[in-house]
Amino acid sequence: DRRLGNDEMLKSFCRKAHDLDMKVFFDTVFNHSGRLFFAFLDIRINEEKSKYLNWYNIDFSKKSEFNDNFDYEGWQGCKDLVKFNLENKEVREYLLSVLKYWIETFKIDGLRLDAAHLMSHAFLQEISSFAKARNPDFWLLGEAIHENYTSFLESTNIDSCTDYQLYEQFHKCFNENNFFILNYE
Repeated sequence: DRRLGNDEMLKSFCRKAHDLDMKVFFDTVFNHSGRLFFAFLDIRINEEKSKYLNWYNIDFSKKSEFNDNFDYEGWQGCKDLVKFNLENKEVREYLLSVLKYWIETFKIDGLRLDAAHLMSHAFLQEISSFAKARNPDFWLLGEAIHENYTSFLESTNIDSCTDYQLYEQFHKCFNENNFFILNYE
């Protein structure tokens, strides 16, 4: 978002953060895009002739709620957020090229992966291997909701994940000033 600055400003910010022994993490979405993302816009313009057609799960037998001449899968049913077809090698390669750019250009130290629990474990492993090959200390936090967290981490090779179930209990503990809640829930 150019309103927040440009690449040179971000490089400077990352250098200054590293000079202060701070780590820089990007919050990223590799599961879906917006309707204004270049690949989806190309499909809206070129429809079945788009070279990005297989980047998403497109259905030309019906119209979308936005009156596109096709329908598609939205993230959690939200049609403003168009779910990527992560089985498509070109999509994965594009997303990894973005990650490579961030690592090489801004020297980021890690990612928070939005909606990681909805991504294939194989692709999460691919992201982890890709990032750690460029920076062995690269750290990945995956958003996981209602997962078996231990097996999720083991099967994806990411470093950590969100634990919303525990978060809710801590929230109650602090708000009610009662840490015995952790013993019962």
